[in-house]
Amino acid sequence: MNKLTLAISAAILSTGVAAQMEFNTQYTLEYDLLLDGQLSNVLYKSYDFKGDTSHFIAEE
Repeated sequence: MNKLTLAISAAILSTGVAAQMEFNTQYTLEYDLLLDGQLSNVLYKSYDFKGDTSHFIAEE
């Protein structure tokens, strides 16, 4: 029984690692400076995201 449990957990762990995707893309975020429910005073900033789904960095 313990060998079966170990085999199943190893299989689940290996598929979780394989499911991580790498990305290198740019996103533009919109910041509302007044926070009054209207988008009248918006600031746009672009960030480059690099990494994978669990570990990434962002550069402005």
